[in-house]
Amino acid sequence: MDVQKQFQKCGLPHCHCLVFLHPADKISTLAAIDKFVTAELPSEISDPLAFDLVRTHMMHGPCGDLNSRLLCMQRGKCRFGYPKDFCSETSIGRDGWPRYRRSNNGAKVQWCNQGSLVKYQFSYLNKGPDRATVILEGNHEQQENRRTSFLSVLRNEDEIDAFLNCRYISAIESCWKLFGFEIHYRSIADERLPFHEEDCQRVYFRDDSDIGDVLDRTTIAMSKFTGWMEANRRFPEGRQLIYVYFPTMFTWHAKEKEWFP
Repeated sequence: MDVQKQFQKCGLPHCHCLVFLHPADKISTLAAIDKFVTAELPSEISDPLAFDLVRTHMMHGPCGDLNSRLLCMQRGKCRFGYPKDFCSETSIGRDGWPRYRRSNNGAKVQWCNQGSLVKYQFSYLNKGPDRATVILEGNHEQQENRRTSFLSVLRNEDEIDAFLNCRYISAIESCWKLFGFEIHYRSIADERLPFHEEDCQRVYFRDDSDIGDVLDRTTIAMSKFTGWMEANRRFPEGRQLIYVYFPTMFTWHAKEKEWFP
């Protein structure tokens, strides 16, 4: 997991977090999607609480012909694709996004699952006052006087003071640093594994290197991808791992250009 924290003018920490799920924890089948996700309106009779919550907090629109001036409307259509089509069962489209089951019972509702909902619910609690720089212009003589005064300010500009004037430090950020909390940490390395066709691996060399010497290198045909194939031949315990999971049990040694357990 790779986490980076930032502090914006709103005051609260702003986190970029990348989480990798174990394959067993991923929702990847249609049955699992239907178990955890529903895009149908709950029954007003058997589950009135859920019905009221969905109707109050999770409804989009109405848009389309009912409200053509809504912000989501572009060229006469909702840019989010509402209202969604009815479908008798859940399916996954070519783009990888699911089309949730929506029975044709006359009710229309869309499940909301966006991190921005949480972000914007709390982001403005500690927002401070705005600050603006304003220039008033008058006749030509007044403009020349102001221009002379402005150039005088530029000649005596304090760059440190100008930076501090543009830097907004909130109480939340100050407390975060006083308590010594981490601004950035990484629990595992995140790297794209190279993939190439035969004899199409990348070769790095200096622009003043002799091409003959480069071609004579014993490691020129070796890469992480070809090294993975060689490691499968040498280490039977790695043969059950596909390429993307190979780093979970093996480490790439750049100097030797080999994978080792």
